[in-house]
Amino acid sequence: MFSPGEVTGFGILSAVLAALVVAATMPWSRSPARLLSVAIGVAGAYVGWYGTLRSASATSFDHDAPIIRISWADAGVGIVAIAFVALLLGLASARDEPSRRVVSAAAISGLLATFIDLWVI
Repeated sequence: MFSPGEVTGFGILSAVLAALVVAATMPWSRSPARLLSVAIGVAGAYVGWYGTLRSASATSFDHDAPIIRISWADAGVGIVAIAFVALLLGLASARDEPSRRVVSAAAISGLLATFIDLWVI
């Protein structure tokens, strides 16, 4: 299991990268409040998901599947990131945007979180 410092550091790295990619690909998201929502959602997903796994001593979640080479820990952080970013954007900083934009930003954030988790942690 990873240390809280590692999880926090990679969570911050993923948060910054997700905010940069969302800003680069979605012009409507370029307000500071929206980018902060993306970053907080991704960082919160890392800390929340790995904190849950750590407190439950769920070490078996970090074993890669034989064919697709992704673990439940990798997938879980992406799923939680999608949920957190969608909630933060949809309920707070991007309430006036169509849902397809909010969900697209959340999906990009979740995929990036999964990818970074897959290759780094």
